[in-house]
Amino acid sequence: MRDGNLKDLAVPLIDIRFSNKCNYKCRICNSDYSSLWYEEELKTGRTEPSKAKEMKPAMDDAKFWESFERLLPDVERLHFAGGEPLFMDEHYRTLEHLIAIGKTDVNLTYNTNFSTLRYKKNNVIDLWNKFRKVDVWASLDDMGDRGDYQRKGQRWRDIEDNIRTLQRECPPAVFGVNVTVNIFNVLQVPEFYRYMVENKFVQHDRMNLYLLFFPHYFSIVNLSPALKQKAVQQFESLESELLNRLPDASKIRNHVQAVITHMMSENGTKQKEFRHWIKAIDNVRGENFSSIFPELAEMMLEKE
Repeated sequence: MRDGNLKDLAVPLIDIRFSNKCNYKCRICNSDYSSLWYEEELKTGRTEPSKAKEMKPAMDDAKFWESFERLLPDVERLHFAGGEPLFMDEHYRTLEHLIAIGKTDVNLTYNTNFSTLRYKKNNVIDLWNKFRKVDVWASLDDMGDRGDYQRKGQRWRDIEDNIRTLQRECPPAVFGVNVTVNIFNVLQVPEFYRYMVENKFVQHDRMNLYLLFFPHYFSIVNLSPALKQKAVQQFESLESELLNRLPDASKIRNHVQAVITHMMSENGTKQKEFRHWIKAIDNVRGENFSSIFPELAEMMLEKE
């Protein structure tokens, strides 16, 4: 309208993070994105006691839902993140509302730890099967004990079971993996990629490598020259043993090159902070970094 008001408001894309509620406390995360981190941050001095443990999208719950649900009839794509969206009541309320108003042609997209397909009375597979398309991007950094250490709360066997269930029971869903490349996993990323592709858990072009910049002491620039060279060799082996056999590996090659370029871009100076926070969290959780990552144990040694 001439006065600047909008008579009708149609929003095609909504990116919603209802809260920081999460069932994980990943090493590379903090309480801004995971409510489970709150107590440990208090114990280790990483946050102030006045900070809220669980955040909400609005002070007035009724007004929030009134305004949010008013947008849903016109939405074309609805993206959920968190926290952990599959662990949030608000997420399921939204899906049920969309189904109730007949708005199932919307594309649902997710950033999720993919730890659970059931929450309270909800089976997310049953709900997803009512929609046209569901694009699931799981945040997975490694498998087995290494993965479970990095993403505290993860049980790798459950992740594999959930992927198989999704592939078997949910035709509208497309699965992908986002890997955050950091000190913990850079040496293992090539093997992780190979495992996921060769076991058909993910299509070869549905696995992304994202660089971690914060916390800065977990960045791969802080690796020693020898460990950096070992990482490069692992990626070179991936190229010769797998990527050369794929029909089009340009995407993952670009991601690998970005990882190597960043890793070699500087000699990081945050090793002391790395050791401090590894020891602090290991002490709280009763874990031992060097036993899980013997190939990185030298990073825990004080330099002369």
